[in-house]
Amino acid sequence: MLTEIKEICIFMIIAQTILFFVPGTSYMKYVRVLVGIIIILRMMEPVFGLFMDEEKSREILERMAVLKGEISREEKAFEVEDYTGEIYQEIEEELRSRLEKCDDSYEVTDVSIEKEGNGIVITLRQNTGRMQQETIRVEPVRIGEDAEQELQKEEKEIRELKNRYGSCIGVEAEKLTIIFQ
Repeated sequence: MLTEIKEICIFMIIAQTILFFVPGTSYMKYVRVLVGIIIILRMMEPVFGLFMDEEKSREILERMAVLKGEISREEKAFEVEDYTGEIYQEIEEELRSRLEKCDDSYEVTDVSIEKEGNGIVITLRQNTGRMQQETIRVEPVRIGEDAEQELQKEEKEIRELKNRYGSCIGVEAEKLTIIFQ
């Protein structure tokens, strides 16, 4: 008797979960009727066992199995497939194509979205072929420039790139991480 009560409780929890995921109110009434019938049958099973012979109880169990099968088939119709990986890949490809149009001096080799940090990691490589054809830049040569000044210069360049790329794709510059190859 205790196992039947446990099974009824577990079924009621599962039934409430199924009812929660039913789309729209039009299907809700049908699912509730079906769940209600199964709950009534489960509750009456021990009582029927006292008054009926084995043949009738077997017939009731078979009907319950058919109803459970119908519920499991209906449950499969409401399953939602997980397409998050494909969605992220499409978004990354779109971001990459937008970023490539944004700046000619760097080639975007990879774009990835950080799922936990809500940021975007952009991997760049100096675009030597295209830049040399269009313009030639000569950086001033400084003798004895210390590492701290060089680091500040790199940080400034990264900030400028973050601002340029952020405005190009409509994302805050703080959410971008830039990596050079």
